[in-house]
Amino acid sequence: MFKNFILFTLTAFIVTSLSYCSDEKKSAQSIDKSGNVEWESLAKGIERSKNEGKPLIIYFHTEWCTYCKQMESEIFKDKEITDWMNKHYINVKVNPEKETGKITIMGDKITAMELMAYMGGKGFPSTVFWDKKGQPVTSFPGYMQKDVFLPLIKYMSDECYRQNIKLDDYIKGKAGCSNSGKA
Repeated sequence: MFKNFILFTLTAFIVTSLSYCSDEKKSAQSIDKSGNVEWESLAKGIERSKNEGKPLIIYFHTEWCTYCKQMESEIFKDKEITDWMNKHYINVKVNPEKETGKITIMGDKITAMELMAYMGGKGFPSTVFWDKKGQPVTSFPGYMQKDVFLPLIKYMSDECYRQNIKLDDYIKGKAGCSNSGKA
């Protein structure tokens, strides 16, 4: 299980790194900025995820982070992305530099910064995914363009990783999973 987590995290890092190198003009042209993510606090989001049986996205950001601002103005305003996030996830936005109180997660009292570190977040922004059962799955560092982020959130909500579908193959359209196509 740990080996799969490491492999999945390594693949995620590679895919994220590739998104930095793609053509920014292509991404900017296909973004409809009329969407809004329905954000929750960390404690409320975790509780709602648990009660509703929905997966969780935790977006770690800071006020000074340039790439965070870019994610917020481009990706989290894109209507196609926000519609998917709001329908399929409980969405949490947290600034661990400001939210320093402890919350109980999986029986431990920890801060948001400790949670980010536990999930492998090493910088800002970091996007963390939890499954429908309230278990952490993986984290993705850095800014991601729409052509990576949209397939990523679909891949994660459909739990394609449980079917051993490679994220890179899914994003490139070389593989799908049996849950794909949910609207």
